[in-house]
Amino acid sequence: MNEGKSVSTVLRRLSSVKGFYVFLSKNGYFTGELPEVDPPKKESRLPTCLSIEEVELLLDAPKQNTPSSIRDKAMLELMYASGLRVSELINLEKKNINLKQGIVTVFGKGAKERKVPMGDFAQEYIVKYLNEARDKLNGRDSKYLFLNKSGKPISRVYFFKQIKKYAAEVGIDKEISPHTLRHCFATHMLEGGAQLRTVQEMLGHANTATTQIYTHVSSKRILSAYDLFMKTK
Repeated sequence: MNEGKSVSTVLRRLSSVKGFYVFLSKNGYFTGELPEVDPPKKESRLPTCLSIEEVELLLDAPKQNTPSSIRDKAMLELMYASGLRVSELINLEKKNINLKQGIVTVFGKGAKERKVPMGDFAQEYIVKYLNEARDKLNGRDSKYLFLNKSGKPISRVYFFKQIKKYAAEVGIDKEISPHTLRHCFATHMLEGGAQLRTVQEMLGHANTATTQIYTHVSSKRILSAYDLFMKTK
């Protein structure tokens, strides 16, 4: 019985108990055999995905009248257009942006390199950020693309708070994070007819199984739209 505890809590406690008995056994305090316990299966949760309309609201939330908001707009546009991880976004270097070709070079997990198109809107706002805002944020000689007011790279915590703030400002009440834009990128690409293998490569996933979760998100969204349509008939 899990007594109402979440699966994650039960698994953590089970791991702690096993670790304690291993310690007792190594030190001679326990000589019996630890009984086998079948752990509960961890629930598979589909990632939160915004509609295209909600994404557009979020991307348009930063008011482009300050260096910080211009930067935030460029970051949001790039993350959605290229499906970057938040770590890839905040560690992106200026030299890895090719504005002529519209390509961003990303170093993902295990320093694995991949090249991803950034799209016209992201490219437009990155140019605007570079021309109108970046030098006003100090650290103009920094190798990193996106800087805070002190000229240092943007932190994960700051970007998380900004996305939450912008979502609240435009009335999005879903639980979102920077990673939500990566989920939206993948789901909307698949809904638009992109091949699973192509999306896998753009996301930098090591195998297709990781990318396949987005096919379930896409299917769930389509069924939800169908159910809504049937209720209105």
